[in-house]
Amino acid sequence: MILIYNDEGVGEIGVYNLGTTLKKFHKEIKYVDSTFIINEDLSQYKSLIIPGGADLAYCKKLNGQGNTKIKEFVQQGGTYLGICAGAYYGCSDIEFIGEGYSIIGERELSFFSGQAKGCLIELTNGIYYNEKSTSKSIVEVTLPQSNDEKFCSYYHGGPEFLGAKAEEILATYSNNKVAAVSGSYGKGYYILTSFHFEVEADTYDKYLEKELTETDRKIEDEIYNQLKKIKKSDNNSFWKYLLLYI
Repeated sequence: MILIYNDEGVGEIGVYNLGTTLKKFHKEIKYVDSTFIINEDLSQYKSLIIPGGADLAYCKKLNGQGNTKIKEFVQQGGTYLGICAGAYYGCSDIEFIGEGYSIIGERELSFFSGQAKGCLIELTNGIYYNEKSTSKSIVEVTLPQSNDEKFCSYYHGGPEFLGAKAEEILATYSNNKVAAVSGSYGKGYYILTSFHFEVEADTYDKYLEKELTETDRKIEDEIYNQLKKIKKSDNNSFWKYLLLYI
């Protein structure tokens, strides 16, 4: 069974997309909060997904005992999948610059020994991360371990992974910055991805704000139209790879 973290700071759209897609693959899922992670036995589960959202809220809820439990879970054979904020959270330290603010510091999980650095404004026309549509984009991703297969995915504030070794690199962006990494941790495994591979057109529009400016609406319509052209999860090599571990 797959645990999906759903607590303070988690973005609704990612949680919803993960749930619907994993059910399509006949995977059993369970939504859990920080209290569950801290108090329950995790050894009976196969993997833990920390979706996109707000890394500082994860720190608030999980620093200390929660993160110790997560590290023990992976060390004993579980898989940790971190998406966007969940990927920042799984690195040894982060440097994030958003619109008018920054977040810099060490992180307790430290599955990936390098740094997560973002956001990547070259992917968003020079716009720093914000809650508006202007800092979202559809980006091209290359899978070097799958004969350089290319596909497009949704991006909103994710990092590049500095210090990644060749064998750790799962995906790169068109500018060759590392977009996803993976590796062993004890008997377990971690996968960290900067892009939102889980977001699909079928559910994207459901979680959009209904009252958008004309500019934001045009951007969202373009993203939605591009998402409709993207390979569905069952034809995507990245999803196929993930399903081997989660």
